[in-house]
Amino acid sequence: MSRMADARVDSGLPSVNLAETSRALESELQAPVGIVYFGQSPKRDALLRFVAKQTGLAFRRLPGGEEDNTLFSAQIAAAKIDHGLSEELPKIIRSSKKSRVAVAGDVTILLQTIGAGGKIIWDKKGKPEHLRADFQEVLQQMIETVGLTRDRSYYSYSIDAASESRLIEGLDVKRTASVGQFVHVGLSEGAVKHFATKEGTQEYMDESRRFLMSPQYRNGLVNRQLATPAEACAGFEIAVFEKFKAIASIDGVKRNDTKFAQRLKSAFWAAYVGIDPEVLGQIHPDAPQLATQWPWLDQIMEYANAT
Repeated sequence: MSRMADARVDSGLPSVNLAETSRALESELQAPVGIVYFGQSPKRDALLRFVAKQTGLAFRRLPGGEEDNTLFSAQIAAAKIDHGLSEELPKIIRSSKKSRVAVAGDVTILLQTIGAGGKIIWDKKGKPEHLRADFQEVLQQMIETVGLTRDRSYYSYSIDAASESRLIEGLDVKRTASVGQFVHVGLSEGAVKHFATKEGTQEYMDESRRFLMSPQYRNGLVNRQLATPAEACAGFEIAVFEKFKAIASIDGVKRNDTKFAQRLKSAFWAAYVGIDPEVLGQIHPDAPQLATQWPWLDQIMEYANAT
């Protein structure tokens, strides 16, 4: 025992475990004090602001750059942070040298189709350039490829959701989580064939506009600018499909299964937010649980389930 430690004991002061104290101080210094969101999604923005408010963390939203539509969601999420940090890192550390968590996410729609040599490949669907024509083209593709997908008895598409987090400590940046998720949505044959018609497309588009103008969709979002159906990948709104009761299965769980409601909510989360609980956990230990209390998603479920 060192003389300094002997003196503390002899003087009646409590003994101190220097190793534990050092670890505690290091943990305190490394604990994130804020969230930096790179991207433009008003839904991710609203969720992360909600988590920040509940945990007392600072929040900042910064640009994630232009998206490369040739990439898949995991690549786009990483590229948003790469671009954001290359442009904004000096501003971030200038405002605070304490650690922050950078977060980005992306969601897109994938269909299985037949490529060269008869090989089944993933075909990514971005935001439509010609809404009605592109929407009908995707539905026709689903009709032509039925039986190739995971839910072989249904007309299916997949939600490709990905999110990433990185810890920023001064100029040091390290990836802490990168998670991708696929959700397979099976639509009923009758719904797909109906929506592929001129009348069915009009009915779907009318409901999409009502959904995007509804208080359930708009309340709680920071950016209240009116959204349009053309902002959704392939023009697909899972809440609108559910409004028409067009969804027959989620990840193989059929509509009449008791587990369907929970699978549906998970699919809504993937489609509209796409930030995985593991990524949220890098922000704060309570963040994954707090996210389940975010009222916006319940509002969307309420809209979809209303008759």
